[in-house]
Amino acid sequence: MEDKSPLKEKPQVREEKRALAEEQPARLEVFLVQQQHLEELQECQRWLTLLVEGYLLAVKQVVQCTDIRTLVGGSVGKPQQLARYTFWNSIRIKLDDIRSFAPDLALLERKLGAAAQAFNAALERAKAEVDKGAEEYAQSDDAQRKEIARSALQFIREMTDAVSDIAKECPDEIRNVRDQITSCIERILEQPRPDDSARASSQAAGVRPRPPQSESASKRPTAQPDRWFRSGHDPSQTRKAESVVEIESKAEERRSLPFKLQIGRLTDGIFEVRVLEAAGMGEPHETSTLPYDPVGLIAVLKLLELGYRDPDLFSEVQREVLGSLGLVRDGSAAPDLLASLGKGLYKALFPGRVGNAFQTVLQQARSRREAVALQLRFDEEAVNLARYPWELLHDGHRHLLSGGLVEMTRYITYSEAVTGLEVRPPWRLLFIAPRPGDLLKLPDDAERFAVWESLQSLNKPGRLTLERLDPPTHKELLDRIREDEYHIIHFDGHGVFARRCPQCEAMHYSHAATCERCGALLEGVEPLGYLAFEGPDGQADYVSTKDLENLVVRSEVRLAFLSACQSATVRGESIFGGLGPGLIEAGVPAVVAMQLPVTVGAAVEFARGFYKALAQAETIPRAVAEGRMGLFRSKAWYVPALYLRSADEKGRLFVE
Repeated sequence: MEDKSPLKEKPQVREEKRALAEEQPARLEVFLVQQQHLEELQECQRWLTLLVEGYLLAVKQVVQCTDIRTLVGGSVGKPQQLARYTFWNSIRIKLDDIRSFAPDLALLERKLGAAAQAFNAALERAKAEVDKGAEEYAQSDDAQRKEIARSALQFIREMTDAVSDIAKECPDEIRNVRDQITSCIERILEQPRPDDSARASSQAAGVRPRPPQSESASKRPTAQPDRWFRSGHDPSQTRKAESVVEIESKAEERRSLPFKLQIGRLTDGIFEVRVLEAAGMGEPHETSTLPYDPVGLIAVLKLLELGYRDPDLFSEVQREVLGSLGLVRDGSAAPDLLASLGKGLYKALFPGRVGNAFQTVLQQARSRREAVALQLRFDEEAVNLARYPWELLHDGHRHLLSGGLVEMTRYITYSEAVTGLEVRPPWRLLFIAPRPGDLLKLPDDAERFAVWESLQSLNKPGRLTLERLDPPTHKELLDRIREDEYHIIHFDGHGVFARRCPQCEAMHYSHAATCERCGALLEGVEPLGYLAFEGPDGQADYVSTKDLENLVVRSEVRLAFLSACQSATVRGESIFGGLGPGLIEAGVPAVVAMQLPVTVGAAVEFARGFYKALAQAETIPRAVAEGRMGLFRSKAWYVPALYLRSADEKGRLFVE
């Protein structure tokens, strides 16, 4: 799949990408059709998942009732069993009602016979498991209880999978089962929660029953499943425990252990690592040696960016360096390339006492099921240190960032004061998706759909505004920033870190010495990060780091999400030449950017996971960690980098 880098490539590569670009409109059309036809399916699956959650919730209630019976003796035993059976039986009856969906499949038996049969079989097994739970659960031991729950979950998931196949051909028929599922779920959600101590104590003591509802309460409007399905509303939000305030409180409970490292004073590959904060481990410091010299680092970054399918793209010196490091073997990139790089980086970053302190904090976090908040602090002149892909850190057992055990942020230390991050509703997001006609074609809406969908739980009147910059030009962005306040800017498009010829404005790699187009010297030209907006003629209008800094320096932007190649790249004399660090210097407290070229598919998956976590009131570091989860198979999880410099070092953006 194509990446978001516009720099020139070899003719063969350009031809391959041109062929892919020609396929994109057809692929996009297929994608949009699937998006529309499977919308009902996605909502149905969401409700079925809630059905399973409701089942497990009710299972916990049975355990509670068993405990109550033990407390008060046999006087409550039989009535409680009967009440539990009545409840489970009502759910079983509802599942029987869902069975009425099957006749609607009669006309599709030939086309969808296997799927329809799988649906019916899974439904019957799910009913049987629910019935089994009603009659046996209270008398079961722990192992049996777990087995019942696992069985029900498995069968209902099988039913969901079968519905997926059915919905591909008959999305309209899904509506026939929707209301039945909704009713079933509503019955479960109406049950008191297991931790309702007031109800438990009243039952245990045999005291007054719950008072009747007030007249005003009895006149509350009933649920509107159709509205929920259309808007993507989660019915669990009708419960107080699932309110945004409660979600925020739960997110607060997910604590992390801080580990702050200042790295600097680089001389001939030797640098200092100093612990500033380490969960009570003191402030050890050590000197260390970088794993690669400048030539080796360039070769490593190039290998990560291009792979090694075409060795001719590397100079002879670079090929020799990669071979001597064991990163290229037998003419191919080493199978353990990422792990090998990560181990070298770990050894350099955590020497001696610093490493001992980090391992102690890491083990504490593992025992508490918490994360380590690893903050790497760079001086503004420490460009060469910031260039390393520290996100690849590997301690010999695993990549630290791959499973969310470590949440890494990059912090730039310089003289200006930190800025605030937290923002209260209404929250405003501006989505920018330029598509210049002279650059490789990108899908128009894939990433926007992912962002919009992931933020639906916040999309309520007066709380969240999602806007698209139209036209996606630098001038229009300037006007919007002047007229309105935006808290998040999301850029979906092409980016590059390059030297721009001062005469013909052609873009070149940051190490280029002369312009390939006009022959002008480039050695004195500062390499900068650029984003490709649309110009008045529809062609690429490259906006530099410095231009973006001037644009947002007085704005209310708290988070910049740059889904563009090389938007986190740094090189040259100042770290602030890169897009990510440059926006930090302009006062934007949080910037998510890409260190290397990123494919469209990886960018979409990362954005989906990131914004979904953000909507659940998670911190920005945790949201980045969640976004990485979707990139494991593409092996691009280390590409996103988070620059964070705010008064709230936890990185919480949305607050009530």
